[in-house]
Amino acid sequence: MDMPKFTIANIHALGLQQMQKPLLFEKTIALKLNFQQKLVESATRLEAETLLQNRIALSLKDKLFDIGREYIRLYAPLDDQTIYCIAMCIGTILKELDNGNAAYVTEEGILDIMNAL
Repeated sequence: MDMPKFTIANIHALGLQQMQKPLLFEKTIALKLNFQQKLVESATRLEAETLLQNRIALSLKDKLFDIGREYIRLYAPLDDQTIYCIAMCIGTILKELDNGNAAYVTEEGILDIMNAL
């Protein structure tokens, strides 16, 4: 399935730049909990150890993106807002696992994630 390439203009047009819509925030939180559970369940022993040390193995990043892609595949077609929520969910998890690195949840970070899905 060819996914559209997203731009900052897409986010601004949807009015999402600061999660202004409460339902989107709630959807993102629900997805985040689900994705975190799936990530923990799929983690190897070594990957789990990196999680406990508040570090993230590159393989876990790949698994997290795979979880997002699988969600998109299962529930396609999805609207741009839902894809944004998935990207924000992934970005937030990566931020938490990468010692608070906020680059994942900036507009550019979210766009990178959206376009990688």
